[in-house]
Amino acid sequence: MGTPAIRALRETYPDAYIAVITSSLGKQVLQSSPHINEIFVVKEPPLFSLLKLFPTLIKRKISKVLVFHVSQRPLLPFCALLGADRIIGTEKINKGLDFLLTDKLETKRIHEIERRLEVVQAAGAKVSSKLMEFFPSDEDHQKAQELLPSGVVVGLHPGAKDRFKQWPPSHFIQLGRQLKQKLGCQIVVTGTPAEKSLVEDIVKSIDGAVGIYEGVSISTLAALLGKLSLYITNDTGPLHIACATNTPTLALFTPTDPVLCGPYLLPMSLFFKKNRPASPA
Repeated sequence: MGTPAIRALRETYPDAYIAVITSSLGKQVLQSSPHINEIFVVKEPPLFSLLKLFPTLIKRKISKVLVFHVSQRPLLPFCALLGADRIIGTEKINKGLDFLLTDKLETKRIHEIERRLEVVQAAGAKVSSKLMEFFPSDEDHQKAQELLPSGVVVGLHPGAKDRFKQWPPSHFIQLGRQLKQKLGCQIVVTGTPAEKSLVEDIVKSIDGAVGIYEGVSISTLAALLGKLSLYITNDTGPLHIACATNTPTLALFTPTDPVLCGPYLLPMSLFFKKNRPASPA
């Protein structure tokens, strides 16, 4: 969801040095972006990883730090030590470290894409588009084509990091059967290697369905999703990849607020939200 903001920075400052500090997964998402000069990965344990990065980043003479998201507590203090004249971020989401921000932006109930755009706009960036983007390689497109069956293909993604975000597998099975019967489409079921049993159980219950859950990088997944006629997914990472590739998508939300992180400005993508009677433990 930070890709529109990064693009706005590059379009406004074509000759600037732009680096990203992120996780290993974040690197997979951003490594093909033409807007980024360098990507630095924070590994576990984060403090040791940041200490190793410090000499390199000091040499880069960072002038502005733009805080999109703080997942590790040491990250913001680390950025404050880099000597930047401005540290820009949204207040009240920095693990009690707002005092390290030089520019505190008001917390609003806006989409996460918009929040990141506000951060770069505070640094002078001009926004030409608010759509996310992804850059799969030709190799990714070729591998994705080999994995997909021919004809009209609809994808199902039954997994999610948290169990309470998962639509029941029986519902995915019923939906997949109905789609095949009424539309005559092919069904693929995506997941992670850890979701192998979940994917295989659904695949075995839908005639002719194909499971895709091993040996697929994030970039290849992006290429694959971009070739689907429809993707039906829980609130999880592949949802955002589908949106970034402009894939027609139906997103299933509970308990997360889709106004903040659901499909955004995409006429072919919709979300369904069901509230839970109580928050999960």
